[in-house]
Amino acid sequence: MFFLLSDRGDLLCQDFQQALQRQGYSTRVIEDLFSSASVEWRLQSERSLALCRFQDGETISDRDIHGILLRKPSFEWSQESPAVDTIYLRAEKEAALLGWIRSLNCPVINRYPAELWFAPIDSLDYWRGRLEPFGLEPERRFLRETIKSYRVSVVGSKVIWDEGAPVSLRSVDVSLVQFARSLGLTYVEYRIADSADKPRVAAVEPFPSYREFCLSGRQEIIKELMVQLTTSENAALARTAPDSWF
Repeated sequence: MFFLLSDRGDLLCQDFQQALQRQGYSTRVIEDLFSSASVEWRLQSERSLALCRFQDGETISDRDIHGILLRKPSFEWSQESPAVDTIYLRAEKEAALLGWIRSLNCPVINRYPAELWFAPIDSLDYWRGRLEPFGLEPERRFLRETIKSYRVSVVGSKVIWDEGAPVSLRSVDVSLVQFARSLGLTYVEYRIADSADKPRVAAVEPFPSYREFCLSGRQEIIKELMVQLTTSENAALARTAPDSWF
């Protein structure tokens, strides 16, 4: 079975689930794992074991999970709990989710490190030092709101530009793939600015929006995600306790 861990109404998960089902794969969309299931997770020195018991009575072990698509849920304030308690509870649940995801042997899109999950990724300044070793230049601050930019996704080694992007911008394709790999992510979205003299990075989005792409772009993204999730050689080794970030 494939797990699609998503936000409510996420278009990517809806399209991806349909694509998987057309190929005969069993799927389950989960909007909040720790609210919709009781998860028993045993972390040992050599491997971990997890059982997910869902409210409908179905029980699935980690050995029965063939792949996972992980999407970051949006933040929802609780009307019944103080803000501090809500933030703390959310952080605890997300830390547990990341720890569990890191322990799985199956392919995962994306297997986020904690530093990216909780980092201020909306700031381009955060990415500057990471981009430059790959020959990628961030857009100049005073031009970010005035220069036209184009969306581009990297899925594995495939670079997918949104409709209408100039061919001249594709000189950064290899660097974008290398940068995504340096983050340990399978699927990354960028905005690349056409700054006349050269393409520059206007945004890095490790949590891709997907829905902003044209239909043909979304179809190509789904096709490549299928390859990444259903091809056995994409399975990553589980992390052991000494290698954990806990």
